[in-house]
Amino acid sequence: IMVISELSYRYIERPLRHYRYKNLGRSIYEFVQRDSEYGWKRLWLIPALLLIGISVYGSAISPTKDPKNVLQENIAKNESTANAHNKAALAKQKKAKKLSANDKRMKKLLKKKLTVKQYKIAKHYGLTKRQYLTVYQQPLTAIGDSILADNSHDLQNVFTNAYVSAAVGRQIWQAGDVLTQLKRKGDLAPNVLINLGTNSPMTPEQINSVLKSIGKDHQVFWVTTHVPTR
Repeated sequence: IMVISELSYRYIERPLRHYRYKNLGRSIYEFVQRDSEYGWKRLWLIPALLLIGISVYGSAISPTKDPKNVLQENIAKNESTANAHNKAALAKQKKAKKLSANDKRMKKLLKKKLTVKQYKIAKHYGLTKRQYLTVYQQPLTAIGDSILADNSHDLQNVFTNAYVSAAVGRQIWQAGDVLTQLKRKGDLAPNVLINLGTNSPMTPEQINSVLKSIGKDHQVFWVTTHVPTR
């Protein structure tokens, strides 16, 4: 780097600083002549152009945004979308509860033909027709941290009646209040997804406290993201 900097200063920067730019046209003409007065000095143009080309290429391919900023923007966007989706989901969940509890109606539902939109969603997530039709109207309450916030759009894309409460940095001991509030309002779905444990270790007592807040007669799915450090 030091050698390149010295050469750049000696043969490019310093000459350009003292150059009389009113003679630029004549210099260009003389430069391209066969018997130019510049002679072998013209060869210095090759590494200079290479250096400029490499710099321009590096600037073009370098990421314009910090990956962390992209993630934060995605989380913020998903949180906004999830909040808007939640209102509609809560309104539909009572009807969905009755449907999921009625075996005859569920069997009839599984025989339905997928719409074009449903087919695309099922294909995108690798779901069979039966798998998609089984879950897409299932009432679901999802509580989690930034991992859930980042993936809430995908979850609500498949579980159209899913209510999502996700917050960056959420700890396990904060989940109880959210669950209790939903339960008091009658908005806690029969199926509950917990996505916690990323931000700190969990004790058996804390896990039992969350399960107690959910109560009986609920199917609980607990997902904890494990990031290997070795």
